[in-house]
Amino acid sequence: MATKFDKETGDKIWQALSVLEGQPASQVPMGKSLDLDALRYTVKADGSLDVEGWISTPAKDIEKDVIEPEAFSGSALSLYMKRGAQVSAEHQTKSLPVGFMHKARLVRNGQVLQDEDNPNHPQADFKWFSGGSGWYGLVNIYDRNVLRGISKGTVRAFSWIGMPLEWEPLPDGGKHFTKPGAINPLIEATVTGFPVNLEATMRIAKAHGFSPKQLDLEKYRKILADPMVVDAVVSILIPTGTVNAVVEEVLKRNLTR
Repeated sequence: MATKFDKETGDKIWQALSVLEGQPASQVPMGKSLDLDALRYTVKADGSLDVEGWISTPAKDIEKDVIEPEAFSGSALSLYMKRGAQVSAEHQTKSLPVGFMHKARLVRNGQVLQDEDNPNHPQADFKWFSGGSGWYGLVNIYDRNVLRGISKGTVRAFSWIGMPLEWEPLPDGGKHFTKPGAINPLIEATVTGFPVNLEATMRIAKAHGFSPKQLDLEKYRKILADPMVVDAVVSILIPTGTVNAVVEEVLKRNLTR
């Protein structure tokens, strides 16, 4: 009877095969979008918009993940702001930014956990913040096409990309990010008109060059035909002495299948 591997085990197998093949096993960033109320904004004298709203909250998302505000805390948020806190549109990081984040706040039940200001643009404060939990932001948008979409209500959400470092598995298959700095670094924030997208994480990963590889099954069958290779894969996945011989044998059978 075949053993059903979960996604985490599958990822480890892929990394092990990459190492055996001499390829770097890169970590893929994650990204999330949030669609609550339409973003609130103020028109400034120079024609740009100061846009305000939630970037992330600890509500369970469509991928069953829960991200607590503490997960962004510490150097992740502070370094993002110090780098200039550039904001893109629809994760188009190969294009010039469409704005920047003035101010970022991590908050838990109305209690501020961390406030960060953009050192290049510090003279700004929230107008509509009224408590809650999550990551709240004030962003200046100066790109004409994007600010037109915001004013028309078609660009209505914030999104972000960061590197997941540590989480706890949830019973329904999701991930719970609870520890300070669990997502680090923060790579970017963005505004989006398509916040609810079942393929959002993969779409974001592709935008950063992390395109999924097409598995060459015959190639890996040949690699795994060598018993020494299988032993090496098992040793990478499961440290010696952590499981019994029966489990190791099941893993070997599934790898060579």
